[in-house]
Amino acid sequence: MKIPALLKFALAVIAAYVLFSAPGWLLARPIPVSLMTLYMLFAMVMTLLVMTITDEGAGELVSPLAALLKEPSKKFLRNIVFAVVPVIAAFCAYAVVNPGIEAPMELRTVHPAPPAAFAAYGKNFNMAEVENPLRALEKNEPERFRALVKEGGVIYFKNCFFCHGAKLDGRGHYAGSFSPPPLPFTGQDTIAQLKESYVFWRLVKGGPGLPKEAAPQSSAMPAWENSLNEDELWRTILFLYDYAGVSPRLSRSEFARRGGLIEEAIADEKSAAARGKDIYERRCWWCHGKDGAGNGPAAEFLNPAPRDFTWGVFKWKTTPFDEPSPSDGDLYNMIDKGMSGTSMPGWGDVLGNDDIRAVSSYIKTFGKMEDAKKPPIDLSGRAAPDKDGLERGRNLFSDRCAECHGEAGRGDAAKKLKDDWGQRTWPRNLTKGWTFRAGDTAEGIYTRITAGIHGTQMPSFADPKSRKMLSGAERWDVANYAASLNEPDKRPGADGVIKAVRVAGRLPDKPDDAAWALARHASFLFAPQIIAGDRLFKPTLDSISVKALYNGREAALLLEWDDPTRSIPGDAKSAGMAEGELFEDAVAVEFPEKYNETPGAGRPHFGMGQPNVPVNIYLWKSGQTARILKAKGFNIKPVDEQGARPEAYGVYDRGVWRVVMKRALSEDAGNDARLEAGSFIPVAFAAWDGSNGERGARHVMTTWQWLALMPEKGAGGYSWFGPLLWPFGAAVFVFLGELLLLRSVRGG
Repeated sequence: MKIPALLKFALAVIAAYVLFSAPGWLLARPIPVSLMTLYMLFAMVMTLLVMTITDEGAGELVSPLAALLKEPSKKFLRNIVFAVVPVIAAFCAYAVVNPGIEAPMELRTVHPAPPAAFAAYGKNFNMAEVENPLRALEKNEPERFRALVKEGGVIYFKNCFFCHGAKLDGRGHYAGSFSPPPLPFTGQDTIAQLKESYVFWRLVKGGPGLPKEAAPQSSAMPAWENSLNEDELWRTILFLYDYAGVSPRLSRSEFARRGGLIEEAIADEKSAAARGKDIYERRCWWCHGKDGAGNGPAAEFLNPAPRDFTWGVFKWKTTPFDEPSPSDGDLYNMIDKGMSGTSMPGWGDVLGNDDIRAVSSYIKTFGKMEDAKKPPIDLSGRAAPDKDGLERGRNLFSDRCAECHGEAGRGDAAKKLKDDWGQRTWPRNLTKGWTFRAGDTAEGIYTRITAGIHGTQMPSFADPKSRKMLSGAERWDVANYAASLNEPDKRPGADGVIKAVRVAGRLPDKPDDAAWALARHASFLFAPQIIAGDRLFKPTLDSISVKALYNGREAALLLEWDDPTRSIPGDAKSAGMAEGELFEDAVAVEFPEKYNETPGAGRPHFGMGQPNVPVNIYLWKSGQTARILKAKGFNIKPVDEQGARPEAYGVYDRGVWRVVMKRALSEDAGNDARLEAGSFIPVAFAAWDGSNGERGARHVMTTWQWLALMPEKGAGGYSWFGPLLWPFGAAVFVFLGELLLLRSVRGG
């Protein structure tokens, strides 16, 4: 069957759109709208040129349109087209003229040009002459060189892998909290193209030392000259090149021949048993330790702690509760896909199938783990969730699970829990499915309820010896209910815009005010402060959600974050839940000082600004009102008491803090950056869990975000006139064009 030419044209245009949209759909890297429009215009013009290159082709393409305009039998279809096309034109015009709120574009150079020289460690370094003083040992003293590489790895895993990852791929445990994201060190387009002197400069100066063309300077990269000495940095650089499988002296052809993965050579040269041991010692021992005891150099900084394989206990398995061994598939999947919410990455993109199986077999030798004798748990009996089933599940959850997970499933039951390894554990917050270790589906939850989590307080509800035993149908009801508690729409991202909505009259003072329904949540990941000073490596707070409203005088923010405990100094119950000394819970909102005086300067450096770019902090502590503090770096000093003291109010309810904070729009109320409708201003957040021993520099924080005050319709330059007049005019213009076309085709 011959395809009509007009349909061919439409299919070609659709195919082009799909092709140009693929990077956004598959890689989350969409083509900018301006380029997309240009590409589509080129695609349409080129398609028309190809199809009309001959008179026959042009006639075949145009003839259906001519028939639509001329033939009386197509009057009904013609009327529909004449009505629909102006409407489409009106929608397109509205999309163009309707004001939108999107974050300002920040262009940056990933690898900016280095300075000719820089000062560090009490001396000057000339970039043209700087060389790694340890590199010569690679040829002259290979054994000592290998020892230095390993020492560099220890430094990396104690300081850097939280962000840059165990695979050097820029996807460490906290990488999702940062914007811009941490850079990867693997691949031909990264460290393989950089000189060691360049890497040394970047490590020494970090984000604060970036030149202007590398904005935004909100990079979280610390200036390591403040924490590590020169020799430690050079050893770390040796490790980076070695672990990435490249050398600053290798040619591109030599790099391509080696492939960048040591495991590929191992796979060809060694048996499966030896290969598993070698891969483990190269990739895994940094966290799990040489003998699998969970005591690698990075272990003390991780929460949860790396698994101690010598116990022969596997927590996340799909085999029944009375089968101590996991299935081979359990081990394979954990290595292949990793574990959400932990520092364990998925190695499937680095290791082949045979390599993963080899490592799995080697891991089992640490605890003399035997092969599982029972098959995985049967999941075929799931009942689809309905109203009655969810109600049964809710009642069972309240009776069996709320003791630890809390009535709302937020993990806020006041119980101090520790696992069999002596590590502090927290019941899972079931509203955050993206933090589940082994899947947030009803099937995954049913498996946990049935198998339990060995080594923890999570029991098996299939154990007939337990007074809390549930039947298979009851476990499915609980699993369906627990899965329904997930709030995927609140899953935070690293970067975004908080859109403040204008309201008339007084702004709400309390978190439960109905006015907050006018604004939408913007959610952001927290990262612990691991850059300088008293660092925090084991946080309990992971994200914050923000809503914003404003009127003609001030702005109000509603801050919401999950906290498993309410910290009340002096309260015996709170003290019993605390890790060490008990402090108050707190939250802070940060604005750059006088940001509008330097337009286009970008956001401040990650954290609390820099000495030359101070920020103002609105700090709220549980039981207090907000105070304005000024910060330069990590030196927090109160602002003049004569300054404005904004209002704040906080409520703790079932594992969630909700705090309302206000501040003036203009500079009239103190030394604050001005907030204006239609403009953007950087904003960042920090929080402290007092029960986790957090205060001062020990806290969690976000990268810098944007706060935008949405213009009000009918006020201040954003009126109904433009958004409605232009679409109406476009519709009328297109309709008149249709009439003129019809008249010309019919010969007047």
